[in-house]
Amino acid sequence: MEADELDALRFADPADQRAGLLALRPPNGGTNWWLGVVQHVTLGATGPGTPETERRAWAELAVAALETALETGGLDDREVATREARLCLALAPGDRPQTLLPDRAARRCLDLVGVSPPRSPRRPGRCGPRTSR
Repeated sequence: MEADELDALRFADPADQRAGLLALRPPNGGTNWWLGVVQHVTLGATGPGTPETERRAWAELAVAALETALETGGLDDREVATREARLCLALAPGDRPQTLLPDRAARRCLDLVGVSPPRSPRRPGRCGPRTSR
């Protein structure tokens, strides 16, 4: 994995991010390669050293990496859904991409275990959006 190339991809549009991720993937790039990419870009989105002005671009690339990995079979539904949910919780609302919505992330996780939102347990204060770091 080339960190510099991933860094540059965060400024690309979604279609170019997907194409760039696929071009970077080595011929034998399976699950471990995708996990390395996702870890790198997620750290860019959530890491303490990332400037606030760059978090959203990193988060957009993280979502693109997760969705591309899912589409290509590099990661399964459970891995992608739980990582998107954790990313959603880790980001302040203003840093989240428009495609990373808390309700959508929660619904994907609930769908994996066959639970509908009205049947899910509620824990006030445990799943709300993060408002400060």
